[in-house]
Amino acid sequence: MDDVKNFVCDGQDYQTILFKGREVLRLNQKVLNIMARIVASKTSGASKVTIGLEAISQSLGALPDDEYQSLVESSLKNTAAVKTVNVSFSDIDTIGNFFKGKPMSMYEVLFKVWELNSFGPFVPAVETTGSSTPQETRALPDL
Repeated sequence: MDDVKNFVCDGQDYQTILFKGREVLRLNQKVLNIMARIVASKTSGASKVTIGLEAISQSLGALPDDEYQSLVESSLKNTAAVKTVNVSFSDIDTIGNFFKGKPMSMYEVLFKVWELNSFGPFVPAVETTGSSTPQETRALPDL
């Protein structure tokens, strides 16, 4: 099934179900809003801005508690840690308990979910490699 994606972060296996319909639009808007805040804070006189994991996690951490928790919970609700443990991230308490003491791991999983869903700037860039078949790559963009 194409809607189920498996990935690994920090040696832990995860599985996520891609978002559909209204949820795609709602979450994409939230992610774009966060990226816009980061870009606005970094573009004073710069022609190109590189956004990394640390900048995004700092921006998320600056959100009001309810907005932060809502974004994390809604982004990870279709995701689970699998194989060695089976933990479905169905609510903010489960997410908090699983990632206790490892917030950067949570951000990596969060960003991977955004990437797999092509939210905000996490959209695929298509490169041609000399053949007639384009190759898809994904990365945090230079803005």
